[in-house]
Order: sequence, then C-alpha cells, then structure tokens
Amino acid sequence: MAELLPVDTSSASSADFTIAAGGSAIVALKNATGSSIALGASVDIELKIGSLYFFVYTMTRSSPARIIQGDALAATTWRVTRAATGVPSGVQQL
Repeated sequence: MAELLPVDTSSASSADFTIAAGGSAIVALKNATGSSIALGASVDIELKIGSLYFFVYTMTRSSPARIIQGDALAATTWRVTRAATGVPSGVQQL
C-alpha cells in the first residue's frame, strides 16, 4: 500500500501518480485510527490531461474506494484532492 494523501483536515492534493498503459489501481479513503471512515469525509479523484486536471469521482464514507483504469495504449496521470472540511481523511493506493 502506498499513501497518496496523509490523513488531515486541511485542503491538499497528492503528488501526481501514474497508471501504466492497460493497468489499473485501487484508491481508498483512510483515517488515522484504521476504524470506519468519518461521516463527511470526501476526496476527489482527478485525471490529468496536459497541464489540466479533470474531476472523475468523489470518494465518501458510503463509497470509500474506487478502481481507476489507465488508457489501453498510454500511461495516465492522476491525483487525489481533499477540500478543507474539518473531517480527517487521507487516501491510500492498494
């Protein structure tokens, strides 16, 4: 498992991460204690095309994980972004 975004309550974006052509990755919310995800936790998954980021999906307590796919022919670049909600949350890649 790789930590993409450490658990915190402030706004933050992860570093870019790449999924190889034809590959996939599971990203999931996490919290500091390892117990259930807090109500109000929310992190966006964004796809990078050129120098721009495009919203793809929001992970929440009710949907805390997502499989993201790379393009069949080329690597794709992604990041996760957390708004300052006051609810502690982070993201790990499984």
